[in-house]
Amino acid sequence: MSLENLSGVDRQLQKEIGDFNLMYMLLAQKLVKQDEAVAMRRLGIGKDLAELLANMSSAQIAKLAETNLMLCSFRPDDAAIASKPYMASSKI
Repeated sequence: MSLENLSGVDRQLQKEIGDFNLMYMLLAQKLVKQDEAVAMRRLGIGKDLAELLANMSSAQIAKLAETNLMLCSFRPDDAAIASKPYMASSKI
């Protein structure tokens, strides 16, 4: 989506999504390069995507980060997250 066609608020939100995506992708790539198996489990991705991510250039990551969609997602059904002690006292 082109930033020229967005309102000021939407343009700012799009920029924030892009910034978040870039930081997420760089962190994900770092995790994959350090320990692929651990990264796959933490990120919820398969081997093919992990290998692709590990081999992406900075320019490719930056271009992908510009999408208007969040590149990560929450996994609230994940038992490891739901069973954390802080979840018991949360008002969700």
